[in-house]
Amino acid sequence: MTTTIHQALCRTWWWDTMEEHQITFHKDGTGEIVSRADFRIWISASIEWSYVNPSQAEEKLQQAAVEPAPRAFLSPTPSETIAEIPIEFRITKAHIPRLLEYTRELSTMMNDGVLFDSAFQKRTLTLTLKTGEFITQWHEERYTDAPKAHKDKYRLTLLFSESPYPGPDEWKYEVTIAPKEVRQWEMTRFCAVDIESSRSSNGSHMDVLQREEGYPSLL
Repeated sequence: MTTTIHQALCRTWWWDTMEEHQITFHKDGTGEIVSRADFRIWISASIEWSYVNPSQAEEKLQQAAVEPAPRAFLSPTPSETIAEIPIEFRITKAHIPRLLEYTRELSTMMNDGVLFDSAFQKRTLTLTLKTGEFITQWHEERYTDAPKAHKDKYRLTLLFSESPYPGPDEWKYEVTIAPKEVRQWEMTRFCAVDIESSRSSNGSHMDVLQREEGYPSLL
């Protein structure tokens, strides 16, 4: 796996602009997944992930992402597919350590408290990494008539072959019926790198990415 692709993937991705549903990939093969709805946190879990075939993603890497790499990640619309990345992915029952202060008292109503054991099995997913100008899937589905100019836009998007969240048959509906309304299993596209924030940060998109902690080799 190229360093550029790995570092672009390893960040926090948001499904919605309220940051209620998000997934984070860490460089060491760990990460976090969160789902909040109805003023409650339903999932606050650590994840484990690894590349299925690192060379396969490299083969799909567009030449534009290699020479030079920065231009590929900062390209204007229309969007470009940078890589297709097969991974092995697993949600664990472990709570996110940094959120324990807020979730400890509700721990029995989160993770394995609302999910069957099948939700914690390893899965193989394919991630499609794109660069361009994107709105969140949440905005796309709920505000189809609103002018796109008034929506938050992001530089990167990550499309999952299937949602990283548990499927409809993996929730304990006797505990909560919230998932029937939220439908986490339909969340398949996440965004990162807010364009407007970049513009207001005293520098170009390239400058902003360069200042991101842990991502120097994007430039």
